[in-house]
Amino acid sequence: MSEAKVYQKAQGSIGIPKLYWAGIEGEHTIMVIQLLGANLESLLSSCNKHFSLETTFALGTQLVTLKIKP
Repeated sequence: MSEAKVYQKAQGSIGIPKLYWAGIEGEHTIMVIQLLGANLESLLSSCNKHFSLETTFALGTQLVTLKIKP
């Protein structure tokens, strides 16, 4: 399943960014989604490339408890 289809299916679920548009433009596949905040790479850089155990647990908990509407 493509990433855009996953976003379409998950629309309206808590923590899922709004999908504005997805399609092909020339040779590129494009997906335009809502920016929710800093990405994990930026957050990791701001923490000297090391997440604390607390941060790791918080991220894991968010991923595991994510509820996608049927």
